Amino acid sequence: PEALTTLERVLIKTFLPEDALTQYEQGAIGQKYLLPYAERIQKFSKTYTVDKKVSKDAAFSPDDAEAYTFYYTPINCHKALTFLPYCGLQETEKPLKIMDFGSGPGSGSLAAALQHPGPLDITLIESLDCMRMIGTRLFTALQKERQQPLTFTFKSHYQHEDAGSYDLIIAANALNEISDGKRHQVAEDLFSLLKPEGTFFILEPALSHITRRTMKLRDDLLAKDPSRRILYPCPERATCPMLVASETDWCHAEFDWERPQIIRTLDSLTGFNKHRIKYAAFIFGTQIPAFQGIRVVDIAKKKKHETEFTVCCSEYYGTLVRPKRERSEQNRSLEKVKLHDVVSVSPFPEDRSISRETTIERLDKFST
Repeated sequence: PEALTTLERVLIKTFLPEDALTQYEQGAIGQKYLLPYAERIQKFSKTYTVDKKVSKDAAFSPDDAEAYTFYYTPINCHKALTFLPYCGLQETEKPLKIMDFGSGPGSGSLAAALQHPGPLDITLIESLDCMRMIGTRLFTALQKERQQPLTFTFKSHYQHEDAGSYDLIIAANALNEISDGKRHQVAEDLFSLLKPEGTFFILEPALSHITRRTMKLRDDLLAKDPSRRILYPCPERATCPMLVASETDWCHAEFDWERPQIIRTLDSLTGFNKHRIKYAAFIFGTQIPAFQGIRVVDIAKKKKHETEFTVCCSEYYGTLVRPKRERSEQNRSLEKVKLHDVVSVSPFPEDRSISRETTIERLDKFST
């Protein structure tokens, strides 16, 4: 919440009149300031999600980019804030080097700058001039909010000569926009730009076709180099069992959040409802400890005579069932399991049926 409050203040101070900040601090920013954004958000949202006729590069005007930034940057920043603590960033005297690929205004790296207390050196790769201009204004404003140094550079392309340079590479809502023929090569290029101990963080919309493509990319990245590991969401680096077992399932999750004031106001103006955020995320590295536990990929469903939930682990992808008569103190935590929680199931039932003696424990989401 504190990071998103800072982000909101930066957005308002950068793009809106001074009295808008006063209204914000009093708890209710005037709709007149956000109504132009709402109209543009509705327009380009329909273009990309319904019509799908215009490429993003051709359609985005500077005004569109500003509207996009006001609405989607807090949302995407919150997603990134959720995962960055698990990306291995250490506080050091030297600036950590971060690349934000396909950055837009810089949602992923803004999250890092808002959350990480140490000095940062951020390179943002973005093809659109209007997004680079807006991102430059945001990062310039954020520099004044931080205690530690923050340097940033926007570029239109990454450079191969930077191999082995970065502590963290973020690709948020970016790889899915690259054609099938180039996506895997770009991902390999990005991996090559990491330091040996670096982390590669992919974040994508939780749409089935996009997520399944990313799941296949995950398999290929891990198969290419045996030193690579995956921290999230997978229990191990083997071929994705969900892809093998199903032609339709996709690995995604969601969480509720307390919407910031700007998002609440824009939701009321657009008719959208972002009270729940969905995502597909993958975190890779070479210095990642072995994953312990079983990932819940579909929440518990209560039926008349049983409760079932779907899990993914090295031995199994599919449904576990607890008959109603087998409910016990040891397995009752099954009823509180949330999507993408990590659990232990002991002993693991060979017949996929949970008994009174089966112990189920909820573990940390990432279980490293």
